[in-house]
Amino acid sequence: MNLTLDMGCIADLEEENTAAPYLRSLIRLHERQVLTLRVVAIGASERHPDGMFAADFAEFAERLACLGLNGVEILEPVFRFGLTFDGWSLWPDAELEQLEQRIHQALFPRIDFLWGQFLRRRGGDTARDVLHARWRQARCDVLTMWAHLRYGGDIFVTRNEVYWQRDRRERLIRMGAGDVLTPQGALTRFGDHLYSL
Repeated sequence: MNLTLDMGCIADLEEENTAAPYLRSLIRLHERQVLTLRVVAIGASERHPDGMFAADFAEFAERLACLGLNGVEILEPVFRFGLTFDGWSLWPDAELEQLEQRIHQALFPRIDFLWGQFLRRRGGDTARDVLHARWRQARCDVLTMWAHLRYGGDIFVTRNEVYWQRDRRERLIRMGAGDVLTPQGALTRFGDHLYSL
């Protein structure tokens, strides 16, 4: 089975929070070829502990290796300037963008797809950098789910609460996401293999 980790899972591993043990167990199952872990190459999603984003794909891959994820499959998202890596993403066309917009509408119906539109509608008293961070995070979440769907993911692994609001999880499953689970929930799917960890 193909499990796609969202970028929040990378942050969970870096911060060694409560989700990290479940993720480490999934990594061990990946190493034993019980499942296939995948990560989407997005540079502007989760910051490093030092507050910076990955500058290029090499830095992104190094970050994964430092967390024990050097053997995972790295998926190419749709290219979006400032969000994805040049040379490790697909040039958008009408078909690819249509799926991206459908996912965006399913997850973030109140956030405009385009930055300029979002800024015009939400501007005013809210600081521009706060708005941009909110918009950027939404777009990165969409690109991650886009890659999960595009490359035939079976389970999308995330602790991001946006996936459990209203009927968003069900909409994504209908679109072909397989299932959307927390790290702990994903690990329980492989209970028969846990005794050997």
